[in-house]
Amino acid sequence: MRLMEQKLAENIKYFRKLQNWTQQDLAKHLQISRSVVAKWESGTSVPDVKTLILLSKTFQVSIDHLVGMNTSRADLLKEFQKMYMSADQRQWDPDMMEIFDYLVKHPRMKEYFLEMIKLPLKKQKVVHRMFQTIIDEMERT
Repeated sequence: MRLMEQKLAENIKYFRKLQNWTQQDLAKHLQISRSVVAKWESGTSVPDVKTLILLSKTFQVSIDHLVGMNTSRADLLKEFQKMYMSADQRQWDPDMMEIFDYLVKHPRMKEYFLEMIKLPLKKQKVVHRMFQTIIDEMERT
């Protein structure tokens, strides 16, 4: 499977789960069978152009983003600020863009962080110390 097709398969699954939808839910929304969604997510087949446009509208992302083409840093920043800053007028921290960019590129890390924030504060601090120890060790080598 080519990289763009693989990224498309991953993104369809990612954005579907972001909506808390099953494959059946997405299929119903697009008026197709669940097996078609399963084939997209496994990379066995890809949606046609008309369906890509519909998926893009459904998930409210650009087709470029859906197929995994790198969006510019400025576009990512705009999306991030729009999503996270519109309701809250906190001061913008430019380092947050680096973190956001990293999490977009490494979705498994996002899952780890989500699990970590569910831990009690005392256990979170243990994880923080572990991160610091790992970073310190990596810098020494």
